[in-house]
Amino acid sequence: MFGSTFVYQPTQAVTLRVYDPSDPTCSRAPALSRQVSVPTFQEVIGPFEMVGTWRFVMSYPGDANNFPAASACGAYRLEVTKASAFLTPLVSPLSAEVGKPAQVGANLYGYRPSGSLTVRVFAPGDISCSSAVQSRVFTVSGAGPYALSFTPTTVGTWQVTASYEGDDANTAAALSCASHPVEVATALPTLVLEATPATAKQNSTLGARLTLDGGFNPTGSVEFRLFDPQDTACTTPTHVETGALSSGVAHTTTGFRLSNGSGGTWNWTASYSGDPNNAPSSTACGSVPVAVTDPGTDPARATYRFASGTTWTVYSDYPGEGPASTELGTAQLVCLSAAGCPAGATDYGSPFGGAWTSNLSSIPGAGWIWRPGVTGATPNADFDEAVFATTFVLAGRPASGWIDIAVDDSAEIRVNGEVVGSIGRGAYGSLTRFDLSAFLRPGHNTLAIKATNGPWCGACPFSQNPAGVVFGGTIAVG
Repeated sequence: MFGSTFVYQPTQAVTLRVYDPSDPTCSRAPALSRQVSVPTFQEVIGPFEMVGTWRFVMSYPGDANNFPAASACGAYRLEVTKASAFLTPLVSPLSAEVGKPAQVGANLYGYRPSGSLTVRVFAPGDISCSSAVQSRVFTVSGAGPYALSFTPTTVGTWQVTASYEGDDANTAAALSCASHPVEVATALPTLVLEATPATAKQNSTLGARLTLDGGFNPTGSVEFRLFDPQDTACTTPTHVETGALSSGVAHTTTGFRLSNGSGGTWNWTASYSGDPNNAPSSTACGSVPVAVTDPGTDPARATYRFASGTTWTVYSDYPGEGPASTELGTAQLVCLSAAGCPAGATDYGSPFGGAWTSNLSSIPGAGWIWRPGVTGATPNADFDEAVFATTFVLAGRPASGWIDIAVDDSAEIRVNGEVVGSIGRGAYGSLTRFDLSAFLRPGHNTLAIKATNGPWCGACPFSQNPAGVVFGGTIAVG
């Protein structure tokens, strides 16, 4: 404050009295009284704690050269208005993630603010901020941060508003809808993949289990892939299986049955599909190895034996060759009549009786098979056909391999998509041998037999025109 007086050689000080807005007549004790030098003075006065009109009275007591003098109440005044309070957004952490708590609210600035401040949170889609999903009213005790903790339950843009009601010394302030968006991203789950079992012997079944850590109510599916010991870069899976997530866990149900000659280090990988709240993710090749051993057997010099039976997968055509190829299930054992029919086999009930006459001593364990669902009463037996296929892994370089086969009525043999050979009508009385050596390779192999039932009686049932195929063989490695 600046002031001046008109006095001649003053010997006394001027008294400056300040009255707050509650004393408009300057009749009570002043809020401030101070002695100032004359004829001019400069004083710093404040801060002013009350909004309204402040009044100043100056008085001089007089001396030998000057009469006493005083200004009137209200002759000098100052209008004090409220401080302009304001808010700035507050979000911590800056990168919000669904399912993880975040702090949201506002930083309040003003002059010793009091009163209340309200923070509200609105879910994605509520662009007009009409229905808060969470709110909190804070009692204000000075400037600073005022934030609530909330856990977003969905990905998207959340809105946060804040409103300060103001007080006697501060104006109201607000952060309006859309001025304070909070972007919530998908959760980034960690995939924990386990091999079940972690080590195995040949002829056992390999499986896997995946747990999602750090996700938010994950749904969707997991694709499990198993790679043989030769495929160290995990490029062509030997087995692929999809498992549904339940409570954050998925696992294989069928797994992969190992054969002889499959020793070595296998590798599982898993890929999570993701969902609206969780990002997709995959495990790395080599992170989950499975050591497969066979005590007393060198996997690099093993023998793989196979025989027709109910474990063979049946397709409508060669698997992987066009959209017409569909999986029909697994093969069933079949026989011509009750005489000599093995346990569990489907009896065609042929009126001709008897049994197929091929000598199967070179392929022990082999049985006559056909596609699933066929019985003696099934019509349209003429030209019915099916593909019987399996996959196996050779841990080393194949040294030799052969297949013995008989069929009612014709068949073609393929290894790894290449035609090995075929046999024609009437080939059910004895076994025919084919050399597989030139078609085999280290690692993953596919063997497929396409069998066709010949024409006999038009639309007649299988009891009148039976169909079947029997085969087996040996592959040596090393």
